[in-house]
Amino acid sequence: MKRIASVLLAGIILSAVPVTASAEGQDTRVKFEVDPSYTVIIPPEIILDPQSDGTYAKDAAITASDVRLKYGQGITVALESDYTLTSDEGAELAYSVIPANNVSGDAVAQFKTDTADQTAVIKFQAGVPEFSGNYKDTVTFVISVS
Repeated sequence: MKRIASVLLAGIILSAVPVTASAEGQDTRVKFEVDPSYTVIIPPEIILDPQSDGTYAKDAAITASDVRLKYGQGITVALESDYTLTSDEGAELAYSVIPANNVSGDAVAQFKTDTADQTAVIKFQAGVPEFSGNYKDTVTFVISVS
């Protein structure tokens, strides 16, 4: 019995002895994760204004804010449309969209990672309508990260 008690006592004493670290050191990882996030605001409606030459046009602002993406990524805004305004009576009028400055490809706006507000101005323009009427079209803004 004394022998068991002395073995237990030796185990307790050894467990209280501090362990020294080696001179080589130890690596510790420090990390965290940031999920991608951004807010893009597109105009809910664009009403073209008459121009002095009989055409119709309007500048429209697209705003991106709090853009936090992976390194090297950005936001691209493109449009899906047949680019035809149709009156309530069925008359058609083609229109175009001029992209913001420094935008390439099919995009109309591009934004980089930046927590400050960024604005891109695009221009919608239509020719001279042959017929009077209420003209409209639906444009889909396609937002992608690449």
